Amino acid sequence: MGKFRPSENCIFAIPDVHGRADELQVILKRILPLRKNKNGQDKIVFLGDYIDRGSKSPEVIEILIDLKLQYADQVTLLLGNHDDLMLRACNYKEQWDDPRKDSAYSIWVRNGGDETILSYAKKSGSDLSLIHISEPTRLRRSRMPSSA
Repeated sequence: MGKFRPSENCIFAIPDVHGRADELQVILKRILPLRKNKNGQDKIVFLGDYIDRGSKSPEVIEILIDLKLQYADQVTLLLGNHDDLMLRACNYKEQWDDPRKDSAYSIWVRNGGDETILSYAKKSGSDLSLIHISEPTRLRRSRMPSSA
């Protein structure tokens, strides 16, 4: 498979990775290395939704961090709704007094956050049988990094 280069100064838009590091790697093999010279540069704009649903969210985040470090001014990372859900869930306030009220955490878990939680727990070597996704106070013990 050859490099995909339709013109000079390409802008590649990549949406909805959703924890699929394998698929992201296939795309990146086609477009990396990004070109930069006196005539211009290639750019990648990631449209968010890096996590949830797929089983490799930690790997996706690591790939994106490495890309941003390598191509600082050529890679743009936008926040998607799944990424926003996770950030809200990680900053939740205890809302368990009223079971009829959805918490940010429960909304995130129902939208694929459970896969992200399990992928970080697995990567950290946590005993998956001890992970109780429905109980966020126990989740904090699963070693999900605070910088995620």
